[in-house]
Amino acid sequence: MKNEIYTVIKGKSNIKGFWLDNGKIYIDSIKKVDYSENVKNKLFNDNELAVFYCNDREAIIEDKNGLKTVLRNKRFIHYKRLSASLIRGLLRDFNGFTVYRNKTFNDFTIEIWQ
Repeated sequence: MKNEIYTVIKGKSNIKGFWLDNGKIYIDSIKKVDYSENVKNKLFNDNELAVFYCNDREAIIEDKNGLKTVLRNKRFIHYKRLSASLIRGLLRDFNGFTVYRNKTFNDFTIEIWQ
């Protein structure tokens, strides 16, 4: 089972990470790549405060100090459209999630780990 790590990129992406920290909403353009210690260390060297990586069974949020939060429940929700109120509500309930835009079907899939 391979792990993928979510890397923040500059520019546009069909994958967006939404997260809430101290009441402020953050949105990152994301690219998923194969996990390696080198990739993780590069993200920390690029001033990322935490990294997110996962496989089919679990997701891990790891901070610069090595503190890991393991999430084992994954859910997907599909939406035709996204609204600001929906985003705020999901952030209030889950604190963070990933949105995948499907250009073929012109819809969105939200992935939530708990």
